[in-house]
Amino acid sequence: VDWELDERNTLSVRDNFMHFAQLNDLVNTAPSGPGDFLSSGGPYETDANSVAGSLTSAFSGTLTNELRAQWAFEDKPRMANPAGGFGVPLPQVVINNIGSEGRTIGTTVIFGSVPPLHANHLWTRTLELIDNVRWTRGAHTLKVGVNANRVHVRNDFFFNSLGTFTYASLTAFERNQPTSFMRALPYVDSTGRSRGNPVADFVAWDGAAYVQD
Repeated sequence: VDWELDERNTLSVRDNFMHFAQLNDLVNTAPSGPGDFLSSGGPYETDANSVAGSLTSAFSGTLTNELRAQWAFEDKPRMANPAGGFGVPLPQVVINNIGSEGRTIGTTVIFGSVPPLHANHLWTRTLELIDNVRWTRGAHTLKVGVNANRVHVRNDFFFNSLGTFTYASLTAFERNQPTSFMRALPYVDSTGRSRGNPVADFVAWDGAAYVQD
């Protein structure tokens, strides 16, 4: 939207929204890769919106000012698919060397939630302010400006919080004899209480001032 307030001032406002959705992210279907089940992946969605406004003012034929402001957010939850029949995501299970008896090449089968999707939710909020003054004199145009940004980030990411079982063969899986089990554990304080997922939640500021001819 462009609005001419008067003969010297013009206001512009823009809004951009994006929604992205992908089913079964991280499910490997390549013939040369391991065989994944749908429980290995999950929906990948992103919502992003940006609202920007600018006020352009002409004080004279040689002096102008442009004030711009923008607010934006991005929300990116990445959840794991529930395992069939259970209704909730399960630990990852990796079974190696399936069908390798008498062969030189075996097949790996993977099911359950992949470690990056055990807990994964990122969102950001950004505020930006810019002000530019332009002064024209003869063959020169002097530009003086400032730029300030505030970014709030919250990242709930807990890699492999459900755990991963690895089996050397299908026979080992049938006998429940894993070669390894790995799992990331939450932080426990001195009182023995769990502090939950290791969430990064912070605000960052940056600014700049510049002069250009």
